Amino acid sequence: MGDWVLRGAYTHTIGRPSFGDISPRTRINRSDSEVELGNPELDPYKSRNIDFSLERYIGESGIFSMGVFHKDISDNIAGITTESTDAEGRVTSINTPQNLEDSSVRGVELSLINRDMTLGEHRFDVLFNAAQMDGKMVYRWTGGERTIHQLASQPKTIANLGITWHMPWLNTSLTVSENYTGKHIFTIGANSWGDRGFRSRYVTDVSLKTRINDKRSFGLTAANLFGEDQYQTVGDNFEYMR
Repeated sequence: MGDWVLRGAYTHTIGRPSFGDISPRTRINRSDSEVELGNPELDPYKSRNIDFSLERYIGESGIFSMGVFHKDISDNIAGITTESTDAEGRVTSINTPQNLEDSSVRGVELSLINRDMTLGEHRFDVLFNAAQMDGKMVYRWTGGERTIHQLASQPKTIANLGITWHMPWLNTSLTVSENYTGKHIFTIGANSWGDRGFRSRYVTDVSLKTRINDKRSFGLTAANLFGEDQYQTVGDNFEYMR
């Protein structure tokens, strides 16, 4: 394929639950009437994965790639939120990680890395990657069944762009990065209003680095420059702050 490289893989993977999920713990938040429980009965999750990518190398330190993937996941782990009402009518939300029966995700990825871009005496590094994913989880319980078209804590869209300007006269580099995370669910309720998630957001980071000599350098970093908070939300489209 000339300068292009085609890669493919078929794999089986297994993943253990996190320590926080599998430990027999209880965390009580009285101000928000919430209880978080661990689940020592969790099983490892297993997945069958198909991946294809098409890559082209650019110069000595650059690469452009396109990829597609599909994963079928059994015993996927997600947080399940239920509600309990006491004798005085107070409602408490209880979140417990559980194994789901059927889950899958497929998507496309794009990536570009180029460290050889020049404009006159100036050199630039450009890094870009983005992914669009379509997931599905099936949650069954004694009261019914729900299909959620997204994996827990997995946004449908993510994108990152970073540009570094190497200033030749100051031995200094300036990096600006922009990161986009789409809205996503992180706990499942009995209906869409019981789901909890995060709104989409953009985060801008800036860093400045100066090399003083071969052993010393000085740097400044401003993370989340415009203060984009990540709000926990509810509702069909996670439009209401909780």
